[in-house]
Amino acid sequence: MDRTELLARADAWIAAHREEYILELQQIARIPSVSRADLAAPGEPFGPDCRRVLDYALERGRFYGFSTADHDGYAGSITWGDAAHSIGVIAHLDVVPVGDGWVYPPFGATYLPEHDVLIGRGVDDNKSAFVAGLFAMRMLREFGVPMRHGVKLYGGTSEETGMEDMKALLERGE
Repeated sequence: MDRTELLARADAWIAAHREEYILELQQIARIPSVSRADLAAPGEPFGPDCRRVLDYALERGRFYGFSTADHDGYAGSITWGDAAHSIGVIAHLDVVPVGDGWVYPPFGATYLPEHDVLIGRGVDDNKSAFVAGLFAMRMLREFGVPMRHGVKLYGGTSEETGMEDMKALLERGE
């Protein structure tokens, strides 16, 4: 398959999965995952809401047939192919606190079709990158694109509070 054909197939795949992508992003964005180290407990170093979003993200990876790993609650990873020799894609699942002045519910992930936009905490920064990475992995796998390396999608839970998630991953050899 040449580049032009691959791009045409990708455009068609994205169009065919557009509504599914929006629904996936809405579901994960509705989890109020504010990173809270002050609420830490075993397996949830950034509080129960970050634990919940991490569990949900890993469940979605398994749902789509990928291997998953929980990195002690600091982050999770979803892998396709050779995990030992993988290309890392990094996104984060935590969000900043809500703040004031919301017209729409901050964790409603409200879709406005007339503007083709989702509104809510985390829909852009950065849960969309996580869902897009998951969908890209699905698309490439479905296309049978030969890969020299695996792909590992990381979802961290502390980007907004000092990137302690990535520090923990590095300490663990990821």
